[in-house]
Amino acid sequence: MILEVLKKAERPLDVKKIQELAGIAHWSVALNHLLQLLIEGQIAGFKTSKSWIFFLPENLPKTLLEEKLQPKNTLGGTVYGLREVKGES
Repeated sequence: MILEVLKKAERPLDVKKIQELAGIAHWSVALNHLLQLLIEGQIAGFKTSKSWIFFLPENLPKTLLEEKLQPKNTLGGTVYGLREVKGES
């Protein structure tokens, strides 16, 4: 169900939104499943100051991936870290 939610998403989603859309009872269970999918390389995601954001890379505009996100391979999955872009805060 999580993969179906991410396939339909037009932008990256946080754990709470994925939890609600996928019908998962607890936030921690949703996060556990999402991190497992990330480790398996089925989805991508990045850590924000508050939580995690997850997405399918093929659903994002290529320019966003190139300009704003810098991929880092970890344990078979891809974690995207925000990269500072000149002129933006």
